Amino acid sequence: MATETRHGEELTLKGCFADESLNVMNFLNEVVVRYPQAVSFAPGRPAEEHFDVLGSLSKIDLFVAHRAAALGWNRAAVYADLGQYNRTNGIIHELIARQLEKDEGIRATPESIMVTAGAQEGMVVLLAGLFDPATDVLLATASTVSPSGPLGIAWTGMPRMRARPVMPM
Repeated sequence: MATETRHGEELTLKGCFADESLNVMNFLNEVVVRYPQAVSFAPGRPAEEHFDVLGSLSKIDLFVAHRAAALGWNRAAVYADLGQYNRTNGIIHELIARQLEKDEGIRATPESIMVTAGAQEGMVVLLAGLFDPATDVLLATASTVSPSGPLGIAWTGMPRMRARPVMPM
């Protein structure tokens, strides 16, 4: 068990919160910031030259207009709604479904699309939703999932947080 002191009081944390693998992503992201010229696939952090934050923000009016028309709301209500908790699976699922069909010929209902903050979150949702510890065994080898890498954190961290045994192969 790990301990932490808050307001002068010592608290005992569950062992999963002291797991060293939780620090790996912080380390990998720090390395990317310190050495921006290095190419690293380890943290899964997107390369900043592939997106334009200011350009994307300038297009928010298009999304607001689309959403206002779709919901029958005024633009101020849509802008206010953007800052609130919303649909758990994201609010762009209908646009993604339309784009998937247009670009890839894949038909998917908007309700079947889940938008996550990143691959690790998606893997944790997948593991929690599809993996039954009473009947399933998850096997991961060093060649497929490094215990200290981004995939390993999702595949080994989630079972540890749910008090499931994780054993090396």
